[in-house]
Amino acid sequence: MDKVQCSTNNASGSMKGVEINVLIDNLERVNAICQKVPKQICVDFERKYGQILDLLFISVKEPVLSALAQFWNLDLRCFELPQLDLVPTIEEYQEMLSIPIKQKAGVYLYNGSHVGQKKIAELIGLPTSKTGFEIRGSVKGWKKTLLENHLETLAREKKRNLFKTTLALLIYGLVLFPFTMGLIYQAAIDVFFFYETRGLNPVMAILADTLMSLGLCHKKMGGS
Repeated sequence: MDKVQCSTNNASGSMKGVEINVLIDNLERVNAICQKVPKQICVDFERKYGQILDLLFISVKEPVLSALAQFWNLDLRCFELPQLDLVPTIEEYQEMLSIPIKQKAGVYLYNGSHVGQKKIAELIGLPTSKTGFEIRGSVKGWKKTLLENHLETLAREKKRNLFKTTLALLIYGLVLFPFTMGLIYQAAIDVFFFYETRGLNPVMAILADTLMSLGLCHKKMGGS
């Protein structure tokens, strides 16, 4: 994040007193499956999708993220820490994820409609009998366990290309665009589909999702 020296009136930081509960999905099964496949698959995966695989193995402390979120300034869209402001930037997200970007491919922007379930199912080799989304209120998506089972099957059958594609979709849904515990949210599926098929840069969408999530929690005066 970009560092900006704060004025003296922010010398002690600015905690907002908002109770934010950070929820992180369990990634142990996906990690275990990845550790069983040949190393070359992981090398090929990183060449195609960048360093997003590393995110599976980073230990994240929920209380630390909850504490950091207390310093978020909703109006300025930055973290107001003692003597310092931190501003999330597109450049840092791009550097951190190292997602390969095709020249002139453009960036992902939601166009008002979602990708059809059959299209994404064909992309990852998921049987048509299993393509139905689970619906939780207004939220739709595939259950995490469905894709974990599919990933395990692909690893066992040594279908490397489909394995890599399914693994990337899981990371998009569980790490880059988490929304509902145990569910790969439809919006995450959309972003992944357009990166996979058209090379549209997802970094701006990832940053926007971060800002919107922090903003929404503060506007609701706490949440998950």
